Amino acid sequence: MRMPPLTIFLDTNVFICGSDKAKNPKLEDFNEAPLKTLRELFKEKGIRLLVPEMFELEMARKIEKGAARIYDKLKNLAIDFKDTPSYIPTQFHNTEFNKVDHVAIGQKITSEWVNFKNDFTVEKLDLVSDLNKVIQQYLQVELPFSNEKGKQKEFPDAFMVNVIEDYQVNKKGNIAIITSDKDFGNYFRRKKYFKVYSTLKDYLKAFQPDEDSSEKVKIDVSDITVPTTTEDIEELKGVY
Repeated sequence: MRMPPLTIFLDTNVFICGSDKAKNPKLEDFNEAPLKTLRELFKEKGIRLLVPEMFELEMARKIEKGAARIYDKLKNLAIDFKDTPSYIPTQFHNTEFNKVDHVAIGQKITSEWVNFKNDFTVEKLDLVSDLNKVIQQYLQVELPFSNEKGKQKEFPDAFMVNVIEDYQVNKKGNIAIITSDKDFGNYFRRKKYFKVYSTLKDYLKAFQPDEDSSEKVKIDVSDITVPTTTEDIEELKGVY
């Protein structure tokens, strides 16, 4: 089987907290599957996580909005923490409500996010690499921009696409993109050396052996800059 790329980008939609589309505000628990599975599947620092500056700004915004929504739900429901809805962060179940506000919730989520990153080799990327290219994509309505409502001004995605692609050109490595955003994903689906997964579960599933194979997956990556023997040899010629 081919080993999926060990350099990855997780879109903000992987972390459900603050999702604009969520019917109920929800924090994806960093200590439960599938995020916990990702953390445990590899040895420490076995994954190289790409974190563009624009992503950090977007993540902070979503955490702030998610914390406010969670607090509003708590306040309006006046719930007993012994019987909390599933979308209430578990780390607050045993906390008296009058000692919790949206700032405290946001700080806790941010702390969990920092701890999550510490399990990986983080590659911090700039805000943008080629602004002129982004402007041309905007003017010509090229991916990740589109004519769909809300996608005409998708500069955050364009900035992230820009620095991720620039990283690949300079570092020469295969990269996994995990996103449920159609336009964001389609941009990379047409690019060589990128593999797009719609969900984190799909990415993790790719490490499992084929049903008709007796091969057992063993992840033991002491140096993720060294090619793995399960990579496609044609890709390796141009990557490493």
